[in-house]
Amino acid sequence: SYSEFVLDTARRDTDFAVEVHTALAALVQRASEATGKSRVHEFPPMNRNKRRFVHEYAEHFGCETHAVDPEPNR
Repeated sequence: SYSEFVLDTARRDTDFAVEVHTALAALVQRASEATGKSRVHEFPPMNRNKRRFVHEYAEHFGCETHAVDPEPNR
């Protein structure tokens, strides 16, 4: 089940949620077709709440996430 934060964010910013979903689904698809162990997708810099959404939502896809770069350009 999804956290209230993920559900609320998806309701408030449906376009962003769909964009993240599409990117994560494509990443999982590429990884399943690849011979290597992992694949990478880099999202553009975003604010803290959007990053939190990506991190939490990615867990449901079985993806490991990392935030890079210092604030405010993470």
